[in-house]
Amino acid sequence: MGSWANNLLLVECKFISSLKSFDLQRIEDHQMEALENWKERIPGTQSWIVLGVKVARGDNRIYIFKDLHDIKMRRIEKKNYLKKELEQRGYHKVFKDLIDLDKLTN
Repeated sequence: MGSWANNLLLVECKFISSLKSFDLQRIEDHQMEALENWKERIPGTQSWIVLGVKVARGDNRIYIFKDLHDIKMRRIEKKNYLKKELEQRGYHKVFKDLIDLDKLTN
């Protein structure tokens, strides 16, 4: 929990040790419900799923998923984010344990 652009920010973080399919079933029902509930209750709330990935030595990334509806539908359909989808998706590099979010848009 924190703030982003003067709004409440809620984040559920997951980590995988290599670039592979992101199993959305790793997100528990109660975690999704909490993110959705806060987003509905407080206008402007940002609710994100953040995936950390160790791709290779010196290549650590985070992927930010902001569309909870899409995640929810994919979980119901058991349609994970495939490796090739992650390869095409934008990400943020982790450099010296820091993540530059300056280019992140709301």
